[in-house]
Order: sequence, then structure tokens, then C-alpha cells
Amino acid sequence: MKRADSTPRIILRSEHGIDRSLISPKAIEVVDSLKSAGYSSELVGGCVRDLLLGRTPKDFDVTTNARPEEVRTLFRRCEVFGRRFQIAQVRIKNEVIQVATYRRSPTKKSRRRGSRFVSLNGKIIKDNLFGHIQEDAFRRDLTINSLYLHPSDMHIVDYTGGYEDARNGIVRIIGSPAERYREDPVRMLRAIRFASLPGFSFDGATEKELSVCGHLLSGISNYRLGDELSKLLFNGRARKTLELLHHHDVLRILFPPYKWLKAGKNDNHGVIDWMRMLLDETDERIQSGEHTSIAFTMAAILWPKFNNSLTKRSRRRRNFPFHVARDILHQQKIRTYIAGNFVQRVEAIWLFQKILETEAATKGTRLVQSENFRAAVRLFELRSKVGEVEHRKCRAWTELRDQQVIEPQPRLNRYRNRPRWR
Repeated sequence: MKRADSTPRIILRSEHGIDRSLISPKAIEVVDSLKSAGYSSELVGGCVRDLLLGRTPKDFDVTTNARPEEVRTLFRRCEVFGRRFQIAQVRIKNEVIQVATYRRSPTKKSRRRGSRFVSLNGKIIKDNLFGHIQEDAFRRDLTINSLYLHPSDMHIVDYTGGYEDARNGIVRIIGSPAERYREDPVRMLRAIRFASLPGFSFDGATEKELSVCGHLLSGISNYRLGDELSKLLFNGRARKTLELLHHHDVLRILFPPYKWLKAGKNDNHGVIDWMRMLLDETDERIQSGEHTSIAFTMAAILWPKFNNSLTKRSRRRRNFPFHVARDILHQQKIRTYIAGNFVQRVEAIWLFQKILETEAATKGTRLVQSENFRAAVRLFELRSKVGEVEHRKCRAWTELRDQQVIEPQPRLNRYRNRPRWR
């Protein structure tokens, strides 16, 4: 990796070969508007990385030397969000482009623990120190995410060696991994997510500190961890991600009900094998374009804990399974946020299992009218694969489910949001 004071490398279009037609016209429009107003601006981050890897970016991020309030004055539909990290969101028709101002890392003086920029444990609590593009490059997390693309001439500017890392499939933290993980522990999950890409692997120093710093994730808000967990589970590479999380002893941090699930421990009571089977199926559904949801996935991941708890607790308590479900989900919500409607769905999927075990699969049953019926039968199928329920009973329920006709939901007329200015 290059030094912060080194000359950047310029990669010409003839060398990287990115097709300009793959770039969103709206993102190019935002970059051109900022440049027309006298600011510098480029595409940055994941969209440049994906374009280099031959993938179609899901979204496009723009960076500039304009302050967030200055960006807002240039675009009619623009809002500024964030307290720790301010960012402008520009909406053009149905597309949202995020515009971030160049930032710099805290100075050595302000980096002292306990300052208004860095907490006592080294975590950055304020990240609105604006700087120039070179400082912004070395403030980012991974080298492969610190590439800047100019849409006008299609030149890539590389300050950190990210172009070679992207070509060679190396996930490398910018700077000292231990220090950067303390600044923002979520960087560990991002590193694991990118290391699960086909053909990618960790840089030695980047991987070494993962197991050491994993406990720092317990200090991150459950909203941020919930968002990162969704990206890990639904990226089409969840099985490989699971292996990396468990190998580096991070899996038990993300799932408090499985806090005993230590890396290297052979006796995991079949939980890891269950998760492997579940996430293999999840990856297949995502790659084939089928629907899956966070509610079902969380219900399936935590099912062994729920099922085991039912056999251990006394049945004298009223609404016994309901209280067990609430206790487990409360533990999980402390670490990763789960919306209230998803919590209710998880509980329903679990409580449906006993009904599916005892009732016969008949067309007259009211179960098919429930919105959670299909998800409950899907979990029932997974249980039949590990021998928890009879294959014959499972086959009857799946046949009944497949006979259902899914009626399309009526499209709601939505009113256009009025701008807050006149």
C-alpha cells in the first residue's frame, strides 16, 4: 500500500477497460453539476470496485470538495442526513445518489482517546472533519474502496494501491488494522463481506486482527449491525460468509443466543451444520431470483436455540412457547435490530411448527390463509432434512402450499412527496 504523501497512480480507460454505459446517467449528471458549479467531483467506492470486477453496481456514490450544505443548494431534491457522518442524498426521478464531502482523519492531537472526535476505546465518534481528496482516500476502510473515477475522461485515480488489490483479489485495510478496527469495528464485517467475493482473500495483517478485535462489535448500535447483517446474509455468498464469521470468532458476537459458539470448538450441537444448510438454500434462492426475507432467515437461524429451550424450561408457565420466543428475540434485538413486524413474523413461524406437526394437511385448514404459512412450511422442510419431523408429513404440507395461488397485491396510489421549500 502507498504512503499518504505519495503520488497517485492514474489508470487510463485503455488500461482498465470500464464500459461507460454501465454508469448511471443520473450519477454522471450529479458529477457534472458539481463541476459546473466550480467544485471537484468523482465517482468513488463500491461502484468503481464493481465496475472493475465486471459487475453492475447497485448504487453510485459521488464525492466532492463541496460541503453538504453547498450540495443542497445545487439540487432541487436534496436532503442532508447524519450526525456522526453527514452526507447529502440527491434524488433524481426514482434514483438516489449519495454525495459525500472529502474528509480527513483526526490529527494526532484530536485522535487522543477521550476527545470529542475519538472515544476512550479508540472509536471515532465524529467524522465531519473535511479535507482534500488525498486525505479522503487514506481515511477510507479498504484499498479496493478508495478508487476515484472521473466519468468525463474515465480515468481512475488510485492513492492507496487499490487498483492492484482489486485485480489480484486482495482485501486490505488502509493503515494499521488494529487501529482502524478500533476506530470503527463495522470495518471488520465489511472486510469479511468482501473477502467472501469469488477469487478474493484477506491480506495477512488484515485477517490477523479480526479474531482479536471481534469483541468491539458489541459496542456498535444494533441499527448499524442489523443493516450490516442483512448485507452479509443476502449477498448470495452467505455460506462462505458464515465460514469466515465462525472461523474468526465473530459469529457468536452477532448472535448473542449462541454466545457459547466459539471458533475451534468441535461440539457445536449441530448449529453450524444447520446454518450451513439454511444459507446454502438462501444463496440458491437469491441467485435464482426467488424471494426470501429477514424474518424467515432469522427464524431459521435461531430455531435450534428456540427448539432446545422448549425442552429445558418448565411448562408450568402460561403461554410457555411465546415467552421463550420473546426472551430469545430480546437477546438478539439488543445486538442486531429487528423491526417489530418482523419479530411478530418470527414468533408466528416458530409457533406454527407445533401445529404443522400435529395437524393433518387438508385443504380446509385455516393455516393457508395466514401470511406466515409459506415461511412456516419452508422451515418445516428444513427440519425434515435433519430428521426432526417425518418426511411424509412434510411432503403433505409442501404439496398443499404449492397448490396455493399467490394473488398479486393491488398497487397503492402514492402521492408525490411535496418539497419542503416553496
